[in-house]
Amino acid sequence: MGARPCTVFGGEESDEGGRKRARRKHAPMVVYLPLVKNEAVDPLLDPVNDDWASFYEFQYEPKNFKRLLRLARENVLTSKQLLLDAIRRAVQIKREETVKAAA
Repeated sequence: MGARPCTVFGGEESDEGGRKRARRKHAPMVVYLPLVKNEAVDPLLDPVNDDWASFYEFQYEPKNFKRLLRLARENVLTSKQLLLDAIRRAVQIKREETVKAAA
């Protein structure tokens, strides 16, 4: 199984059987966008296995920085709908909490 370019934790979630699980009160919603290999962007770039792409490395050669930036941008664009859905859900949760608090 390959890594996904975006995962949302929190909000309304489904378990492995597709059943909805209740959101825990005050639990944060976390959007995780790891740098994952994307053959369409750069078939030679594997940020998990390329030593120079390690997150412990804070200085990149300009060409490698551009490669990582292009990969990150593509991961965000690929995940656009998931990101928008997560933002909408977070706003909906906040509105519901505000209404409950005002009641």
